[in-house]
Amino acid sequence: MPDDQKRARADRFRELREKLWGSQEEAAELAGVNRVTLSKIENGDNLLSTMGLQRPFVVLLGVRFEDFERYLAGEISLPELHKLRREPDGRRVLDPDDPDDWAAIVRAIGKQNGKTEELVEAFIATEMKRPSRLRIGQIEFALDALEETLAARGETPASDKPPFLSAKRKRS
Repeated sequence: MPDDQKRARADRFRELREKLWGSQEEAAELAGVNRVTLSKIENGDNLLSTMGLQRPFVVLLGVRFEDFERYLAGEISLPELHKLRREPDGRRVLDPDDPDDWAAIVRAIGKQNGKTEELVEAFIATEMKRPSRLRIGQIEFALDALEETLAARGETPASDKPPFLSAKRKRS
């Protein structure tokens, strides 16, 4: 492998480590490898060319070997690699910071809690306009509050006209 490709591969691994795991010491501990090994990878002395060397990082990332190799080879970016994460059973990992994934999470919570599709879509339309994302318990609470508010008004949710929620309520 030419030196410029080795350097680019090492730089991509360093970018990954710095953005996801912080210091070499922290990354080594999380992956269960020696810090010296990480240093060699980032210096281009170890190309992570075998599955045995890649395994700790593939497991830690939750991606397939092929996808990790594609990232190291520069075929996909770090955000693209992040989107390819999988659960051990093969399901894709959802990212709550991604608007589409966040909406999918809210839909799953709504379904799990027996909420109507219209109610959930109205909630998503309202919340997508806000900069912050809610936690699962907050989503469940907000769906309940929205449902109660609409029922008290005798309204049904319409996804094209998100309801206004002004009242705060205590959880009972």
